[in-house]
Amino acid sequence: MKLLKKDNDAVMVVLPSDHHIKGEKEYIDTLLEAIELANRRRGIVTIGITPTRPETGYGYIEMGDKLQTSAGAYKISRFTEKPNIEVAKDFLLKETYLWNSGIFVFRADVILREMEKYLPKIYKSLMEIYAHIGEDDEEEVIREQYNLIDGISIDFGIMQKTRKAYVIKGNFYWDDIGTFNALSRYLNKCSGNEISKNVYVQECENCSIFGDKNLIIGFGVKDLVIVDAGDVILVMDKNKDQEIKHLLNDLNENVYGQKVELTFNATLNDKAANDTGRPGFENDVKLEFSNNPDGDGETDRGETPWDTVVCFTYKINGLKINDHDLKLENAKFRLYSDKECKNDMIFS
Repeated sequence: MKLLKKDNDAVMVVLPSDHHIKGEKEYIDTLLEAIELANRRRGIVTIGITPTRPETGYGYIEMGDKLQTSAGAYKISRFTEKPNIEVAKDFLLKETYLWNSGIFVFRADVILREMEKYLPKIYKSLMEIYAHIGEDDEEEVIREQYNLIDGISIDFGIMQKTRKAYVIKGNFYWDDIGTFNALSRYLNKCSGNEISKNVYVQECENCSIFGDKNLIIGFGVKDLVIVDAGDVILVMDKNKDQEIKHLLNDLNENVYGQKVELTFNATLNDKAANDTGRPGFENDVKLEFSNNPDGDGETDRGETPWDTVVCFTYKINGLKINDHDLKLENAKFRLYSDKECKNDMIFS
């Protein structure tokens, strides 16, 4: 919206961040051709990649009529989302399908008009943001409207419905490395496995292992993705690669659908030991919080499960936020050191 406010004729190029591209000249030439087509046809242009294998992790674009005025441009006949292996093999043989790269080129005013037609709720929020650009409350309105928008991809929301969709064949090397299985193609090959530095494997089969500071040893396992991300270790069945986003969503949300970030310092000291137990011994604690987890203006209460920790004194600092980007003003956090919930400390 800021771009459109600055330039009514602005053209946007949308580029995913997890793609590997070679052939800079061919890549830039393709983008320039897409920009020219987006301006001339007032269309929404995507870049298609000629398939080299029956890939089930990508969407496909069926090419329609070829445009006479452009060497590698076509009307889009239809989109197909992530087919099964048999359909993907059929697409490969037909030679009329391209991989959907997720690269889009369009005029800002054109995409806005298509949103008005096919995504009216999102359009309404965008126009509210547009009205407040440059005003004192701009950031506040952006946060407010962003929380009202239901996430939907441009493929589903617009491209499968619009009559303004075009595709240009990309003549450059392209690879989507947004999954661990894809990224493993750039690891070292070792006895039927893909491994990075600091990894040793023996009697392993079809494993992708991303090491870091700690040595990872694989012995007698197969079909696994193992990732050392520093403070987190991921061990995953290779076939679950496309489902990891759902796992991350589950990890980020508690049962109230709320995200709460608490930063606290923990120190074992003699006073805590005398009051709640001996140094080195473990005590159960429970954290209870009251705020507005539903974002509806009405106070509610939640609590953590019982956990086992050593005797701590707690200090809360840093940011406390939730899904709705609301400030937890006057939020209370109560820490219990006994299961009867009698010994507590309240802090804000």
